[in-house]
Amino acid sequence: MIFLGRLVKKSKSDLKQFIKWTNVVRYVRYNTKSDDFTVTTEDIKTGHIYDTNFTHVIVAVGIYNSQDKPYFEGIETFPGRIIHSHDFRDATQFKGQHELVVGAKNSAEDIALQCMKFGAKSIVTSYRSTPLNYNWPVGIEERPLVQKIEGKVVHFLDSSFTEVDSIILSTVYVPVHGEQFTTFFIYILYPAGLYKGSLWLQGGNRKLFYMGVQHHCFIFTMFDAQGLWICRYITDTLSNKVKSCEEMKKEEQKWLQRCNSLKDFDDQIDFQSDFIKI
Repeated sequence: MIFLGRLVKKSKSDLKQFIKWTNVVRYVRYNTKSDDFTVTTEDIKTGHIYDTNFTHVIVAVGIYNSQDKPYFEGIETFPGRIIHSHDFRDATQFKGQHELVVGAKNSAEDIALQCMKFGAKSIVTSYRSTPLNYNWPVGIEERPLVQKIEGKVVHFLDSSFTEVDSIILSTVYVPVHGEQFTTFFIYILYPAGLYKGSLWLQGGNRKLFYMGVQHHCFIFTMFDAQGLWICRYITDTLSNKVKSCEEMKKEEQKWLQRCNSLKDFDDQIDFQSDFIKI
């Protein structure tokens, strides 16, 4: 929210007054009889655990919140810095260093190029199955998966090795788990069970919403569209009449069928472009 500029001091749009800071949700339960949710929360400063009832719940933790950090033999002997791409903030911190970037997806590419641009001496990216095979700038090279680490020396499956100063794990995230309701897996453009990619149809009496659980082609544009639709749905201010549950499920199936027929990345972009217009 700070990044989006919506926590401005002395502003009418200041959201801080409505937020309980340093609190984490531990469990969410839907109450059939009262048609609401009991949310169990912990104050991480005091350790106090308490329950609060809400009419609606929006799960907005996204898909990039829980990192999956792989273990490599000997990684505990590495004397340098090891971070996950989730915690990558400033490429200038790696100026003058030899780096290892583990991963072969968009974030690995982005981090490698940024670090080289801002002064890294050399970068090795390590792939598990398929290299990116880009025309990399001088100083960046690809190697197979890491086999083991001995101090600052990293050994790869092709028997090559190199010495590095820092390691960035640009690896996957664990699935998003919505407490008792569902688990969403990453890199899916349209998760099943969601109307408009947001409203959970399999529990919670259409009062449970998920934001940002899709694989992202558009990021903040999609978040804004989803947030606006959810807000209007809850406040009953949608321009179109709210559909029945059966109608919602039929529309969901149409999107799922289209999603399953996508052939390439261009199709994926067109798909999500149409999605954010709905």
